Amino acid sequence: TVADDNMTYQVREDNSLYSKDGKVLIDYASNDDATSYEVPEGVEKIGGFAFDGGNSLVKLTLQGENLVLEDYALFHPYIESIEIKEGVKSLGKHSSVDGVIMNEIDLPSTVIDIGNFFKGLPTIQKINVAEENSIYKDVDGVVIRKQDGALVCYPGGKTDASYRTPEGVYSIDKEAFYAHD
Repeated sequence: TVADDNMTYQVREDNSLYSKDGKVLIDYASNDDATSYEVPEGVEKIGGFAFDGGNSLVKLTLQGENLVLEDYALFHPYIESIEIKEGVKSLGKHSSVDGVIMNEIDLPSTVIDIGNFFKGLPTIQKINVAEENSIYKDVDGVVIRKQDGALVCYPGGKTDASYRTPEGVYSIDKEAFYAHD
């Protein structure tokens, strides 16, 4: 419980903890009855550890104009599927999600930083990048950075016996194959 006159925090009707101005989701309050959660309008940042091991959802929708996920924003919550909508800007680093059963995910045109977000989603076989994305593109579900031709993310659930980098790939980011031996 947060007092109404608290100058720093507020608790909204979903019982989650937000900054007083409502722009930062600090801690998502697990609700046993909730099967899905959409980031509320006006939220610009999801703080580190906002979704942690105590959370369980069938679907999480990341949405909001210029929404940024801080590092560790998703830290071992149980979430079966994640939707990333237009407006989301940065996915942060070191996210790890338990329970993901989806094998494909769409990356909107507004995302300019994926960090190493997808290494924590081991079932993803294909990442579809919107054609209008100015930073990334996908080639057969593998994420390539347009500017320097770097392979950024080879999905952890991809089961190809072998892989040949596409023409125009000149380097491979350090954690591009993180989920693979």
